[in-house]
Amino acid sequence: SELSKTDCVFLEKYFKQVGVEGKAIPLNLLKDYAKLQKFDVDICFLLKTLDSLEVVEHDITKKILKNINARHIVVSFPTLSVSGKPLKMKRRKWFEKMVKKFKIIEIPNEIVYVVKQ
Repeated sequence: SELSKTDCVFLEKYFKQVGVEGKAIPLNLLKDYAKLQKFDVDICFLLKTLDSLEVVEHDITKKILKNINARHIVVSFPTLSVSGKPLKMKRRKWFEKMVKKFKIIEIPNEIVYVVKQ
């Protein structure tokens, strides 16, 4: 997990300051995705995460999404390569086939999918 316990404490303090009932959880999604079932949430953010995980384990996204109990999942993908060049395929067709209801939002350097469960 790139999200450390210190990061989680910081985020939870921020949630409290702005009046959001929220929780940040450091989790290794390759090994511990089943732990996601414990949480029933309004929204789950998977920002610039799934492409990397798919390189390590093909179809891990299906397992992760299946275990998320959220009304909405916000998933983003980079639209630039590590070297800063634009990617030829900004949209992720493989992801779009996996999810049924989604809306796309394009922001600089990212494509965002808002998925309704």
